[in-house]
Amino acid sequence: AVSSYGVRMPFGDGFTGEVRLKNNPTPNQMEPLIISSKGRSLYKKDGFTAVFKEDVIETEEGVIEARSGDTLREAFLYCAENYFNKARIDIAEEFMCGISYNTWMHAPVDITEDKTVKYAKELLELGFEPGVLMIDDKWSDDYGSLVFDENKFPNPKRLFDTLHELGFKVMLWFCPFVSFDSRNYELYREKGWLLMEGDDIFPLKWWNGTSACIDLRIPEAYEHLRNEMEKLVELGADGFKMDGGDAQFYKEEHEPDRQSHLWARLASLFPYNEVRADFCTGGYSIFERLCDKKHTWGEGGIDDILPDALALGLGGHPFFAPDMVGGGEVNDIINGVSLRKDIFIAHAQIGLFMPNLQFSILPDRVLGEDMSILRSLLKQRKEYTAYMKQLAEESAVTKLPMLRLLEFEFPNQGFEEEKEMFMLGSKYLAVPISKENETAKKVRLPEGEWLFEGNRVSGEMTVSLRNDRVAVFERL
Repeated sequence: AVSSYGVRMPFGDGFTGEVRLKNNPTPNQMEPLIISSKGRSLYKKDGFTAVFKEDVIETEEGVIEARSGDTLREAFLYCAENYFNKARIDIAEEFMCGISYNTWMHAPVDITEDKTVKYAKELLELGFEPGVLMIDDKWSDDYGSLVFDENKFPNPKRLFDTLHELGFKVMLWFCPFVSFDSRNYELYREKGWLLMEGDDIFPLKWWNGTSACIDLRIPEAYEHLRNEMEKLVELGADGFKMDGGDAQFYKEEHEPDRQSHLWARLASLFPYNEVRADFCTGGYSIFERLCDKKHTWGEGGIDDILPDALALGLGGHPFFAPDMVGGGEVNDIINGVSLRKDIFIAHAQIGLFMPNLQFSILPDRVLGEDMSILRSLLKQRKEYTAYMKQLAEESAVTKLPMLRLLEFEFPNQGFEEEKEMFMLGSKYLAVPISKENETAKKVRLPEGEWLFEGNRVSGEMTVSLRNDRVAVFERL
């Protein structure tokens, strides 16, 4: 149950190779779990590696093998009961069924107080409802500091008050990395709160360069960070986008998966949180986001979104966003990639019924006069809001995914490989545009009768796809 493995799943007949479920090599969520459409599961809390050899799966000592029925659903329910966190998922309602906004792709390297307020007002002028607004990287005076850059944000209290008056909740981005020349580096070094490499501070390499890094295993460091976050909440922040924490950045002696787990656990203390990379946190009070997707059709872009989302749900994470609509890979902006209407709309279609739909780039800058297409899609989302809220309340307790593989709902009907359409709960089958120039799709419906555009249908059919409305079949 690794979200980034979604495009490779299922590991079915003929698959040979290694599936790594420890020292997470991906930029996304990892649950050390394999579940089968035949009711079986493999699990080890601190991770394991599984080697597939024709009809045999080789694992290591300590892996728990269980059989809990004959279906994917039965295997999932067993794992939810035995391996996932038992408490109710307690996150902000907006993340269970809502829309959020993020400054990252809008103003990736030069966000300011004025630009943030202007962005919020532009969203409202476009007809969007206020929601959660995340102020991404570059708001603080340095990495490792939870203090606003006073040149960019001269009056944080005024900023929070203004955004709250406009109806937004406000979250702040930060990471566990500490710039060597930052105000906190000397404090953390003197306290012994930084990761070490031998007798020296470990120079951790991440996407923005090389920095020191807080050792989250040290209780005092953990509590200090929590206290700094609480100060920002007292100032007016509602929560935090907790970026980084990727296991792949750490050395073996740092216990990479444990660092990643602790980072996400810290986020879960605040109902407004967002995490992109974590380990063994199924069922915790965490709002997840898929890793940055490129503004492209195919691998790394549109092709990855739905498979990764469906895999994420199997790991005990029902609440998430499919990255930012149009893609959140900032190099697309920096390198001047031309933003395409069809990719933007496909991303919106695929994410339309996901628990949270997140925007960054102002849609009119991509769609121009075609904003009516997006407005029509968002209107369609509202038609299903009551059902989505009902699902969300159930998922908060049971950990059941809101978005489900067809195999999850209709076992043994030959849907193991289906990843271009999905079930919203047990009632609706959605068929979004997922391929370039796609105007129709051959659909084989699960057994039974379905309602589509006012007509009862069953069996196989070819569905015309519209860019302003996702094709949805209602189960009768």
